Amino acid sequence: MSLPGASSKKYFPRLSTLPQYPLVEDIQIPCDTSAEYAIILSMYEVYNDRIFDLLIGSSPKTAMLKRRGLLFKSTEHSPDKKVVAGLRKIVCSNLDEALLG
Repeated sequence: MSLPGASSKKYFPRLSTLPQYPLVEDIQIPCDTSAEYAIILSMYEVYNDRIFDLLIGSSPKTAMLKRRGLLFKSTEHSPDKKVVAGLRKIVCSNLDEALLG
């Protein structure tokens, strides 16, 4: 027995939870081969007018801590520029590491 208007197709979740778009395979960025580069990753969400660090729960030590809201404040050099204070930063060596961060 099936419900009226119900689809006979089953829902299959995507195999990858990594971002699929925009496509970046064809992007060519000129770079200085004599320089060293690093990818610094940080992620936050704004929920109910509060800022939360999305990377805080990625380590087993901090997974049990209650989420605390972070502060949005002016930088030392310019009151016009703002930063999220206390945001965790992860240094990655390549794009794959950053996407899995």
